[in-house]
Amino acid sequence: MTAFVTDVALPAAAVGTVPGSVVLGVVGTFYAALLVVMFWPREREAKGEFREVEAGDWKDTD
Repeated sequence: MTAFVTDVALPAAAVGTVPGSVVLGVVGTFYAALLVVMFWPREREAKGEFREVEAGDWKDTD
């Protein structure tokens, strides 16, 4: 087996005894899930429990 196959991609995608169609399906599903998470519309704001003071109220105590 070689990395540079000029034949069909499914046999080249096989890993051990796992068929190429299963490997391509798992990889495709993984990348689709990454795209969904990346483009999921939601607000991203800190909740405040990690802040000791409000933004803009910080003063140097030294």
